[in-house]
Amino acid sequence: MIHIISFTKNGAMLGDRICGSLSQYAECEHCAKYGNSSEYTLGEWTRERFKKGNVLIFIGACGIAVRAIAPYVESKDKDAAVLVVDERAGYVIPLLSGHMGGANDAARLVAEITGAVPVITTATDINKKFAVDVFASRNGLGLSDLKKAKKVSADILDGMDVDMYAGDGVYFDDSVENGSAADGSAAQEIVLHKSDTNVIISDKTLQLYPPTLILGIGCKRGKTAEELESFILGELCRNSLALPSVFCVASIDKKADEAGIIALCEKYGWEFKTFSAKTLMRQEGEFAQSDFVSKAVGADNVCERAAMAAGADELLVRKTCKDGMTLAVGRRKIKMGF
Repeated sequence: MIHIISFTKNGAMLGDRICGSLSQYAECEHCAKYGNSSEYTLGEWTRERFKKGNVLIFIGACGIAVRAIAPYVESKDKDAAVLVVDERAGYVIPLLSGHMGGANDAARLVAEITGAVPVITTATDINKKFAVDVFASRNGLGLSDLKKAKKVSADILDGMDVDMYAGDGVYFDDSVENGSAADGSAAQEIVLHKSDTNVIISDKTLQLYPPTLILGIGCKRGKTAEELESFILGELCRNSLALPSVFCVASIDKKADEAGIIALCEKYGWEFKTFSAKTLMRQEGEFAQSDFVSKAVGADNVCERAAMAAGADELLVRKTCKDGMTLAVGRRKIKMGF
């Protein structure tokens, strides 16, 4: 979500203009503090929105924005994207999280809307070089090591080549410009991983985790988040599957209010999808069957069928059972874009 705050009459008018245009791309709100019309103090407004990883746009002086966000700045993979625009739309400046948070892209968009000059200072951008953290952000990828990501960018800026490899089911739209197709002389390797998190190809390897894994879950009523977590982590580890690549949990609609599953999804930020027994039974393929489960919920298999219903193209882990819990892991194919 995009949040805009302004402090003057001109700023309020500009904020309305920007918010109206950005609303076609994402949900947008404008808090105009001109004339004390806002119910929030600046500190309250910033605190509430910064921690949610949103895009914050301050229309005013840089100093106001810097002081407002200072107590909450943590790390580049967690910080919100923060931009400043002067009230006459002369300049738009991405202050924080230019790459991973998307502040640089947001600044360019605001510049198109207002005619402001985007002040971009990140080295890879001004030198028109490939930036691995931008690539990761645009494709929803997790990074295994921020220090290695920084080293990759530094090597590319120094004119070195970088090899990029894709795991099973990951495809590239195009080749990387200014940093790929090396013939064995790469300073770094970038590996797009779906699995094998325990296999380090080399100490120079930066692993990127695409959102490809879907957990199909069935369980008895009352299973705790801790029980489910221990079971899931154990199976992912046993099958060398990457926890950061999990993006979705799927089950039957009778489990839509299962407290343990809901709590676990909230902890990891996973989407939770549920499907009717009729939808589960429409899934094509060969699945483990249980007469007991069929009589209880109307579908002969919950975990495998739910994973496929949620968008998996294949099952990596078939139905696995433990203490009243069942798990299947599906994988969807995705395409990477540069």
